[in-house]
Amino acid sequence: MNVRRKISSVITIVLLLSAFTFLHLHAQTPTATPETETVTSTPVSVLPTAIPTPLPPRQAVVKSSLDGDSVEVVFTDNGQIATIHLANVDAPESVKEAECFGRESSEYAVQAYQGNPLISIELAGEIEDGEGTGYVHLADGTFLNLVTVLFGYARYDDTIQSVYSEKIKDAEVQSKQGKTGLWRACGQTDAPPKPCFLFSGSGGIDSASKREALAHFESVSDIAGQFRYAYYDPVQNEVILTWQLSLDRRMSNSYLDEYFRLPDCSFDRSVIYEK
Repeated sequence: MNVRRKISSVITIVLLLSAFTFLHLHAQTPTATPETETVTSTPVSVLPTAIPTPLPPRQAVVKSSLDGDSVEVVFTDNGQIATIHLANVDAPESVKEAECFGRESSEYAVQAYQGNPLISIELAGEIEDGEGTGYVHLADGTFLNLVTVLFGYARYDDTIQSVYSEKIKDAEVQSKQGKTGLWRACGQTDAPPKPCFLFSGSGGIDSASKREALAHFESVSDIAGQFRYAYYDPVQNEVILTWQLSLDRRMSNSYLDEYFRLPDCSFDRSVIYEK
């Protein structure tokens, strides 16, 4: 019995030591830290702003070309008369305060409409007070807004954005790179200098020009001129005044251009022609 008790006591001690050792080692083993889930936020998708689309095309007949970027028309669907400004087009001024290349821009528009009086217009908005803005397509398919900028008769204007705007903007880039039209003639300046009274046309036709006109029209006894516009030529550094001639008090289709040298505004020559 004593032997059995001793063996039992030894086994009990061994088991207790094993249990103690296990608990001690388990207490020293670092507890695994649970991984923190990384929450990835899904970015909110931002829908691109819709590019405005012009109104459906309307047919119109050209009544009068006003300058390089505006035209007076009569719409064929309702007879409405309106002045339409070419969207994304900024042509130099040719009438009130003549700007560099304004005259060429105006003349280009006149020539474009002469062979294409029936045009198609995609308005960029409703017509208000007889004026609107739009995209003009000639009868032969020419997109006038684009080619006017491409050929250097006008600059790109970003006031209105539409599906056509980027194409017209790219046309200006090409025109600048090729130095066509106003980009060659005008350099970095838009407006011509105004050294004297000539731009107002208030002085009337120069006496030398009038003598030349009387010699040109031998059967006419009286010649007067109605001032149309002035143009500054930066290449020749001269001012050109354009007059529509009145022959014996009757307005004619004859015009007279007077050339004045700068900076002293001295008269140089005159040219008579018909439109």
